[in-house]
Amino acid sequence: MATLGGIRQVEGFQNSVEIENLARFAVEEYNKKENALLEFVKVVNAKEQVVSGTLYYITLEAVDVGDINKTKVYEAKVLVKPWIGFKELQEFKLIGDDVTPSGSSSDSLAHNAIVGGVGELQGSQQNSLEIENLARFAVDEYNKKENALLEFVKVVNVKQQVVSGTMYYITLVALDGDKKKVYEAKVWEKPWLNFKEVQEFKLIGDAANLTESST
Repeated sequence: MATLGGIRQVEGFQNSVEIENLARFAVEEYNKKENALLEFVKVVNAKEQVVSGTLYYITLEAVDVGDINKTKVYEAKVLVKPWIGFKELQEFKLIGDDVTPSGSSSDSLAHNAIVGGVGELQGSQQNSLEIENLARFAVDEYNKKENALLEFVKVVNVKQQVVSGTMYYITLVALDGDKKKVYEAKVWEKPWLNFKEVQEFKLIGDAANLTESST
């Protein structure tokens, strides 16, 4: 009986994929309900309480895109009943701004440098099957939405940004009729949710100049 109803610290929460996924879920649910733009950064602390299922109290950091990309600290209360596949965000509240102890500031700075920053993918990464599949996906989605008939040709350049998931900026060549054109696609991927969405797809120009410069 001492365990039931008692709140205790979750051991090893820093390295727990389950806790991270619950934290990401909490941010996603909050964004949906409040039409907000928070982006998960990391779990700061986690406690649990055994009820009918398990109630997790997760302290986490998230970037508030609507407030000049400011990192803030939130507490999420997530109820999980694994035997029926149930997961519900009970509460999500702002605790305050990111307060990092001076001793661990370098780690936080290194983390924040990656989160939200756009970095270019190099060599083999740009030519990976994963990136090609994302580019093809972007072309397919554009064709569906615009009733177009573009055909994917190749990836020209790729950048990525770590947000809640990864945002890929893919420059690609596609055939529009018999003409090769260059497009830029912005694809958002959250592999832990099997989520993939084209955020933007736009024409940059003809591929003629590009072909000349690359040959």
